[in-house]
Parts: sequence; C-alpha cells; structure tokens
Amino acid sequence: MYKRFTLLALVLVMLVAAPQFEAMPTGIGSAADGGCSCHAGASPDTNIIVTGLPGSFNASETYAFTVTVQNDVMEIWNGGNAEDTVSVDENGDTVIITGWNGRAGGFRILTTGGMVSTVNESLGHEMDGGLTHTTEGNTVRTWDFEWVAPADDSKVVDFTIYGNAVNGGAGAGGDYWNQADLSIPGLNADDTGPSARALVVLLIAIGLSLGMVLLGVLVGLLHPLPSKRSRSLTFGHTSSLG
Repeated sequence: MYKRFTLLALVLVMLVAAPQFEAMPTGIGSAADGGCSCHAGASPDTNIIVTGLPGSFNASETYAFTVTVQNDVMEIWNGGNAEDTVSVDENGDTVIITGWNGRAGGFRILTTGGMVSTVNESLGHEMDGGLTHTTEGNTVRTWDFEWVAPADDSKVVDFTIYGNAVNGGAGAGGDYWNQADLSIPGLNADDTGPSARALVVLLIAIGLSLGMVLLGVLVGLLHPLPSKRSRSLTFGHTSSLG
C-alpha cells in the first residue's frame, strides 16, 4: 500500500512539473522576471547586445531595434548534429548521444512604458505582461523588434531584457543567460522639475537675498536714522544762535 502511494505521488509530481519544462521553448512568463532561474545564475560569458534604441524618445514615435544573444564559449549540443550519435566510452560501453534539438536562444523583455512587439510575429508573443519568444523564436539568437514610445515624453522608460544562450541539449544544462538594463528619457523628461544645478543656483540666490535683508535690518538697529522731531528741534536751536 505504501509503495502504491509513493508511486502515485511521484506520478502527480511529474504531471505538475512537466508543463513547466515544456513551456520554456514556447517562451517564459513572470517566472523569469528576476532572471532565468531554471538555468542557474546569470553568466558573464553571455552578452545581450541591443542596437537601435534611441538615447531619448519622441512621444508616440516607433523605433526599430535588435536584440542579439552572444556566447562564444559555450558548445552546441552534439556539435549541432540533429541525428543521434553512437560512441564507445573508455570502459568499452556504448553511449548514445541524442541529436541537437534545434533550440538556440530565448528572450523576455519588460518595459515600463510604450509597447514592444516582434517584427516577425511568429517569433514572439506576450506572456504575463512581457514579451517572450515562441517555439520558432527559440531556434535563433537574434530578433528584430519595434517599440512604440509612450505619448508622454516627460517620462523615463526602463527596459529589462533577458537573453538565454541555449545549447540545444536535453534539459537546462549548458544554457547560459544574462540581462541588459536600459533607461530611455523622453525629450522633455528634464523639464518636469528643476535640475540639481538649477536648484542649487536658486537656493544660493534666495540665501543671498535673505542675507541682504537681514543685513539691512541689522544696520538699521545699530545706526537708527534721526526722527523728524529731532531734526526740527536741532534746526530751531541753530536759528536762535544767529
């Protein structure tokens, strides 16, 4: 009875876990918002190259950009051979190596403003508030996108782009990911408030003005001007001497 229960539990666990592994080639959702955790930590050998995005954006303008995942040190599974290969190990045992499954890379793009889409719609789709690869998009490591900037060009838009270099073998072993973070201000993003330099100048001007006012008050207290009454009495006294 105990063995049956254990076997049933294992089957249930496999059924729950299977969709998670099968979903990776078709894209990844919010589970990757902190990185591709199923592929361990970020790898410095993987570079996420982003070209085409502007240094600052115009309101509602469309920008074309490209993302490339580059890793020059990883090895493609089975040398990129799609056929199973048979070899003999050092102990004389026959070893069968499954063929390369054709998978090469994946991505997930998150942005705080505007709308991102793939130029080729078959390579990407929306999932959990971000853009990710499809099964077809999983076979390449370079993708072309379009970004429609937000209508408000006083904002700053942040991009988080995750890219995974996939070796095309079974499971997550041998795959290496990394991320790129970009911030793109609108043309009027600096006009929403005084800059740090302008604020310093303003505070200095206010301080000087207050200082002049206080100095004037202090001088007035130490050297008061004679009143009109004092001046008239002194004038009358001078006349009497004549």
